[in-house]
Amino acid sequence: MAKLSKSNIYAIQWLSSQGMSAADIASELKLSENQVNNHIAQTQQPTPSPATDLQNPKNLMITQTSGKGTNTVAIMTKQASELGDELKKQHTQPKSNTGIFRPRS
Repeated sequence: MAKLSKSNIYAIQWLSSQGMSAADIASELKLSENQVNNHIAQTQQPTPSPATDLQNPKNLMITQTSGKGTNTVAIMTKQASELGDELKKQHTQPKSNTGIFRPRS
């Protein structure tokens, strides 16, 4: 099996994301169906469930630099900000006067 070029890899990913079957992709790019299936299996990422994304705004933040890919940055996205605001509204507790010491006059 020959090594796939970057253009073939990008083409496989794009056509797969558009819903084409592995057999159609293989015939379109003149590759073996085994190569296409192996690459699709390697690059498939588990889809996060919506319930887990809603619990933590950090999952919606950009935490990697685009150039080197290091994890030294945290950029708030619009979705993360909106989710943080909603969570803040839901979890507000009434202020209590029981924790304040008030000496009797």
